[in-house]
Amino acid sequence: MSTHFQKKEQVFFRIVGIKLDKMMSFQKLLDGVTVEQRQRKGKDDFVVSVELSSPVVCDIVRRALSSLVLNAPHGLYVSLVTESDSDGVRLEPFICEFWKVVGGDLDFSFTVV
Repeated sequence: MSTHFQKKEQVFFRIVGIKLDKMMSFQKLLDGVTVEQRQRKGKDDFVVSVELSSPVVCDIVRRALSSLVLNAPHGLYVSLVTESDSDGVRLEPFICEFWKVVGGDLDFSFTVV
């Protein structure tokens, strides 16, 4: 029996080291957008991630960021899970435009299963 695994790409906007009060303010501005958060091990701050699944989500995040003074490292986190070590990642134009406006780091994760 053979199973075929299709590659899975995900792109997140991620903030690392955001304080609780800023995180709560940010989340309130993300009307209806799913936010993942976790406290950093041994720290009193958080990692916040929002999957950039559509141009609408990018617009909501961009507007929220324009209302927030962000003093924590941030940027895009691009994840690829695939069964081929020769697969690549293609970023949609709306993701590239978002990154041009928001800036920050550009991190990649690549996992072969």
